[in-house]
Amino acid sequence: ASGDFVTATLWAVNVAGRGENRSDGLRFAVVPSADVGVVYSEYTNSSGLPQAVLTWRPPSDTGYGDNYTVPVDSYRLEVARCASFAPRCVILDTERAPRQNATAPLTTQEQYPMQLFITVDQQEGYPYWYRVTSTNFWGDSAARVLRRDFVRIISNNGIVDLPDSTVPIPIAIVDAETVHIWIDGAISTSVAMHISGFPQIRYPFNLEAGFSIPSAGWTATPSFTLISSNVPLGTSLDLAPPVPPQEVLDRCSQPCFGRGTWTVLPMPSRTAQYQVYYFTYPDAVLTGMAPSQGPIGGGNTIRIKM
Repeated sequence: ASGDFVTATLWAVNVAGRGENRSDGLRFAVVPSADVGVVYSEYTNSSGLPQAVLTWRPPSDTGYGDNYTVPVDSYRLEVARCASFAPRCVILDTERAPRQNATAPLTTQEQYPMQLFITVDQQEGYPYWYRVTSTNFWGDSAARVLRRDFVRIISNNGIVDLPDSTVPIPIAIVDAETVHIWIDGAISTSVAMHISGFPQIRYPFNLEAGFSIPSAGWTATPSFTLISSNVPLGTSLDLAPPVPPQEVLDRCSQPCFGRGTWTVLPMPSRTAQYQVYYFTYPDAVLTGMAPSQGPIGGGNTIRIKM
């Protein structure tokens, strides 16, 4: 085993016989073991943004059967977006040497635990792989690999947050290009939508918007504007619902229900849905008016009933 002492004896033999032997004491040495105590954590940095931190201790065997007799010369730390650590996935590849304190006792000369603050850009809600390799005089250890989600998402899927009174979203079709969206008793031409449970969406092309009216067999692609996105606060966007043509409305009984979907790319397992219903304003019908024969008492107020 590593660290064990043995005695090796060597002698030469020829036709004349065996020569004088030579003995030496040897000690087995190996590369470090892979059991570095790596711990992953996160904290909020001075800019108010989340940041990953790796903390580790020496392996149980650094070469001579203990964790201090033979020092670890350096640690190699890699961060990747894929488990294979292919070059296209690696976003950080660095080395760190243990801090030395020559005046300390042998068992504590290397100052642990060690820390590495991950300063490269990481996208919230996505998985990353962390690999740590120890190196001593004789070579590299086997790698220790961790997989962690940077800023963990609590929910299993996306949730569209809307007031209870606005589910499904009522949309009045005024004409071929104009809609009235009723939210909390007010009219708007777009929907300020908030989604919880999504990873950080940095670009609109990372979010696929879909829409359909199943009863009419009609699909469309809504337009939207990405406002902001992070895991703790969610994703905010401004949605412009599509306006179905009249022939689609004719095939759909009123109120006409439609379903919208959001899909995170390249993570199709993360989706969110919302519902709308379309209706048209009925034609106004005059059912009463007062006064019916002109102003009363010189006034000019007319009351109408629709």
